[in-house]
Amino acid sequence: MLLLKYYFYFSFIIGAFIALISGSVAFFSNTKSLANRMWFVTNIFSALWSLGYFLIISAGSKSSGLYSSWLLHGAAILLPTFYLHFVLAFTGKVQEKKYYLYFAYASAIFLLLINPTPYFVRDVIPRFIFNYTPLGGPLFFLFVLHFWWIAVFAAKILYVEMKKSIGVLAQQYKHILLADVGFIGGGSTFFFSLNINIPPFTILMYPLYSIIVTYAIVKHHLFNAKVIATELLTFSIWIFLLARLILSNTWQDKAVDGTLLVLVIFAGVFLIRGVLREVRSRERIEELAKQLEEANVELKKLDAAKSEFISIASHQLRSPLTIVKGYVSMLQEGSFGKMGKKVQEVLRRVYESNEHLVKLVADFLNLSRIEAGKLKYDVTEVDVAAMLSEVVETQRQGAERRGLELRLSPPKEKPPKVEMDREKIHQSIFNLIDNAIKYTEKGLIEVSAVPVEHGKAVQISVRDTGVGMNSEDKEKLFQKFSRASGADINPSGLGIGLYLAYRMVKDHGGKIWAESAGKGKGSTFFVQLPVHSELAVERGELVERK
Repeated sequence: MLLLKYYFYFSFIIGAFIALISGSVAFFSNTKSLANRMWFVTNIFSALWSLGYFLIISAGSKSSGLYSSWLLHGAAILLPTFYLHFVLAFTGKVQEKKYYLYFAYASAIFLLLINPTPYFVRDVIPRFIFNYTPLGGPLFFLFVLHFWWIAVFAAKILYVEMKKSIGVLAQQYKHILLADVGFIGGGSTFFFSLNINIPPFTILMYPLYSIIVTYAIVKHHLFNAKVIATELLTFSIWIFLLARLILSNTWQDKAVDGTLLVLVIFAGVFLIRGVLREVRSRERIEELAKQLEEANVELKKLDAAKSEFISIASHQLRSPLTIVKGYVSMLQEGSFGKMGKKVQEVLRRVYESNEHLVKLVADFLNLSRIEAGKLKYDVTEVDVAAMLSEVVETQRQGAERRGLELRLSPPKEKPPKVEMDREKIHQSIFNLIDNAIKYTEKGLIEVSAVPVEHGKAVQISVRDTGVGMNSEDKEKLFQKFSRASGADINPSGLGIGLYLAYRMVKDHGGKIWAESAGKGKGSTFFVQLPVHSELAVERGELVERK
C-alpha cells in the first residue's frame, strides 16, 4: 500500500511536470498564436491542478488539506474554461461561438466564488491510502455540469472540423479529439471519487491529453533533442525549487527559495526562447537550402532546355547562311554577269555580315554543346605555323579595313606539330585575333608561335596595341557573356568568343591567359598547347568531352 501511495505522489508530480513542458513547447514555438497562448494557460492550470492534488493527498493537517482543496478546485474550474478557449482559437471559431465562451467564463467565475465555501466542498477527510481527499458539497454538481458541457461541446466542434478537413490539419484535429478521452476520463474519475468509495486510479491518464495536443500542434519541436533537453533541465530546476519552497520550515527559507524560483523562471524562459530561436533559424536554413536545391534542379533543367534550343536553332540557321554565302560569292566572282563598283561594295558588306552571322551561329552551337557536355573533338597532328598563317589571312581584310597591321611573325625555331582538333583550335585563335581587331583602334596586331618546355608544348601569342586591361578586366575576361570595361569600342560583341577559346584550350590540356600593362597599353593573349594532347589517346577518333 505504501508503494502505491508513493506511486500516486510521483504520478501527480510528473503530471505537473508534463503539463508545464507541453504548454511551454507550444507557447514558445509560436508566441503570436492565440491557440498556442491559450494552450499554455490551460497547461499552467493543469499543472496547478496536479500540484493541488499532490498537496491534498499528502497534507499533514485538515486545515492544510482544506487550503489545498481550494487550490485543486480553483485550477479544476478554470482548466476546462481555458481548454474551450483553446479549442475555439485552434478551430478559428472564437467569434462564431463567443457567447458559449462568455457563458463558460461566467460559469467559472461563479464556481470560483463558491469554491471556498462548504456548498462546494463540505469537508476533507482521510480516505483510501491518502492523508486527505475532498467531499463534495450540495452545489458541487454545478462544477460537474460545467466540466461536462465544455468537454462534450469541445469534442463536437473538433469532430465536425476533423470531418471537413484533409491532410495535416485533419490529423491535428484527430489528435486533439483523442486527447479529449484523457481529459474526460481523468476528470470523470476525479468527480466520482469524491462521493463514491472508488480510488481514482484512472485519473493518472489525465496528463496524457497535454502530450497528445502538444504533439498535434508542434510535433517537430516536441521531438527535437536540443529543445527537449533544455526544457527538461529548466523545468526540473523549477520543480525542485518549488518543492523546496513548499517544504521550507521557516519564512526566511521560503523568502530565499521563492526569490530564487522567480529568478530561475525568468532565466529559464529566456534560455528556452533562445534555444527555440536557434532551432527555428536552423530549420529555416535547412528549408531554404532544400528550396535552393529544388530551384537549382529546375534551373539545370531550364538551362539544358535552353542549350537544346540554341543547338537546334543554330543548326537550322547554318544551312540558309551557307546558301547566302555561296550566292554572294558567285555574284562577286561574276558568275551571273558583271557587277558595278557600287554593287560590289554592297555585296562585300553583305558577305561580311553573313560571315559575322556564320561565326556567331558557330559560337552558339559550340556553346550549347559545351554546356550539354556533348562537344566532340577530332584529334590529328596539326602544323601550327600553317594553321596560324591560314587564320591570319582569313582576318587580314578585316584588320586592314580598320587601318590595322596584322602580322604573323616568323619563328626563330619552327614549332613542332601538335595533336589537336584543328577546327576547334583554329576557331579559338580566330576568336583571339578577332577580339584584338575589335578592341584596337590603331597600331599593330602580331601573331607568333614558339616551342616551350623543351619542345613539349607550343605557345601561341596574339599581341595588340589596343585599349589594354586592368586587373578587374583580367578576372572576368574568360567568363561567359562577360565583357571588358572598354566594350563601348565594340558594342556588338556578346562576350562568348573568349569563353569558347578558354574551354576548348582547357579541354586540350592547355593553358590560356592574358597580360596587359594597363589601360591604353595594349594586351597580349597566350595559348599554350601540349604537343601530345590528352585528347589524342585514340588518334583520329571523335572524343567526347563532358
